[in-house]
Amino acid sequence: MNKIYQKTFFVKKSPAKGRMGGFTLIELLVVVLIIGILSAVALPQYTKAVEKSRAVEALTMIRAAITAAEVYYLANDQYPTDVDELDISIPSSDNFFLESVYDGDEEDARIQIYNQRTGMRSWWIYYYKNKTLNCQVEKSEPENSLARSVCKSFSSQKTTCLETEYDCYVLN
Repeated sequence: MNKIYQKTFFVKKSPAKGRMGGFTLIELLVVVLIIGILSAVALPQYTKAVEKSRAVEALTMIRAAITAAEVYYLANDQYPTDVDELDISIPSSDNFFLESVYDGDEEDARIQIYNQRTGMRSWWIYYYKNKTLNCQVEKSEPENSLARSVCKSFSSQKTTCLETEYDCYVLN
């Protein structure tokens, strides 16, 4: 037999028969291969779980902002033009950006939040006019992309966005 296959690691001499014990190079390679396959299967699921938890965090923040914006509307008869006008405090974070878009045109008035750190091109957007909360993703994103799959995990109901370059998934 070839000597390379007989070489063992973690060698102990067996007292009973005088044989060498331990693991062969092939056995070690098989273990490394199995660990590699398991990590290749688990990593995408882990990444999706992390992104979904960030989306849930953003969803919580935008729901608080929506409530504050509706209270602002009742008090001022117009939607806020800036998030600073709302009577809420968003946890300080470098990751999430909350903005209110209202320039007098109620058709396009909205409040939105997105996460810049993740590199995902999706965010939560709430249109004041029809009172819908959507997970918005760029149309250029592939069907199996992380951003699209996170949005689909909240809703499978796809709708037309005001911005034609995006797909919207309405929150059920």
